[in-house]
Amino acid sequence: ASKRLEVTIPESAAGDLGTVEVDGASGMYWLTGFSCDKLDIALASGMLDTAGITARNLVADIASGQVSFEGAFPQAIDITAASGSIAVTDTGSTFPQHIDADVMSGEVVLVLAKEGGFTADVDRLSGNFTCGYETSQRDGRYVHGDGASSVNINLTSGNVELKPQA
Repeated sequence: ASKRLEVTIPESAAGDLGTVEVDGASGMYWLTGFSCDKLDIALASGMLDTAGITARNLVADIASGQVSFEGAFPQAIDITAASGSIAVTDTGSTFPQHIDADVMSGEVVLVLAKEGGFTADVDRLSGNFTCGYETSQRDGRYVHGDGASSVNINLTSGNVELKPQA
């Protein structure tokens, strides 16, 4: 028999939570409508979707599965993926200050603000890095705009894509 747990937070508290943590073995998870300092997700397998989240820091360690984050992540996005599919749609108006993606296999797609700039350092053994931003290359790094935000991508295999919001 399947099990279901629903946790609701009073609206008065949902606007400024500290750390929201989900540590799941498998299953389906939905997170919506809150703001926090840190959203920390560890998932062995399964599915996770978020909508309407504001988290200054997004940390996701995904062994396998399908994960979709939608919200504003202004300070940092830190993704570790063994396999599976991870999509991050940052609805914020500015580029996050720091992005770190460590991908063994699978696919990570990051849809980010058009405004701002970044310097991306991409270290890959195999796999593909695709960037939808106009960049120049300096010292083996991809630079967009003022280059202020830091992007570090480590690819063993798989694909990482950075693309601007539509």
